[in-house]
Amino acid sequence: MKLLKGGLKRLNKQHFSGISQRVKDQSVVVVDLQRSLLTSPDIVTAREEHVQRQKLNVLLTAEEKFYKQRSRVRWADVGDRNTVFYHRVVSQHQTRNHIHYLKDESDHLYLTTDDIKSHSSAYFQSILGNTDLPISSATIPDL
Repeated sequence: MKLLKGGLKRLNKQHFSGISQRVKDQSVVVVDLQRSLLTSPDIVTAREEHVQRQKLNVLLTAEEKFYKQRSRVRWADVGDRNTVFYHRVVSQHQTRNHIHYLKDESDHLYLTTDDIKSHSSAYFQSILGNTDLPISSATIPDL
């Protein structure tokens, strides 16, 4: 693992260091090529714009992954400390991901958890159908 670490650091530094600045620089190149295509379109400029746009897309993907990893590192650092910040974020996630109510096609509201569960189950059974699975005759050995 130690031998691999040096090579990976060099690879990262060559291709992905200063990722945000590289994205900005590449965006300028692409925008300039697109402007020149609008004013005087030609095949050579179109091909160059295509190549530079692909490079920009690779850099944008790398930047997105970088910031996603960075946010997870920050979350791991402050999230497990049982802080007020942690509890607020968890509360916000629960509120955002919670289904507060469902409304059917006749505008009837389902507000309780049991009503939401039964309505959802009935809805998907009406779409997918109901399949009674056969009971297996295999016996479970005693452990």
